[in-house]
Amino acid sequence: MDFGGQYQQTKVEFEEEWNRNTVEDLLETNYYKRAQEELHYYEDYLPKNEWILEAGCGLGPKVLFFREKGYRMVGVDFVFSALSRLKKYEPETRLASCDVHACPFPDNTFGAYLSYGVVEHFPHGCQDAVREAFRVLKPGGIIVILVPARNLLSRFIHDPNNLLQKFRRQS
Repeated sequence: MDFGGQYQQTKVEFEEEWNRNTVEDLLETNYYKRAQEELHYYEDYLPKNEWILEAGCGLGPKVLFFREKGYRMVGVDFVFSALSRLKKYEPETRLASCDVHACPFPDNTFGAYLSYGVVEHFPHGCQDAVREAFRVLKPGGIIVILVPARNLLSRFIHDPNNLLQKFRRQS
């Protein structure tokens, strides 16, 4: 799918973001107080006997976290270099390189669909990604889509015209 230049810029920015991080550092984020509080809202609903997809997994901290707890996880991301690093870190991890708008799985494959901070980055909106999520999700499956809170700081960080973004483009 081609959503234009702004979408491609998002892909470049995530590649840069994953290059600035390590799998080990991101694994630690699973134990932050806020992350643990969020998990308590939905973890008990996740099926241990079904495959679970994390869409937009990046370096895979949630894929690895849930695998360690006995869940059957698959991670997808459109940044191949991040998936390569994750596979090198944990070779047994099941991964696919794809856009969350067009996953390479049959209809009704997953018992749960997880997505953390992904859909808010699409300049064309989230509807196509959510439609694809429901396509690969089994009837009655669990869907968890978390997005960051919109506040002054997040609006500044994600504003393509802010001083920091302009500086990054010039570097």
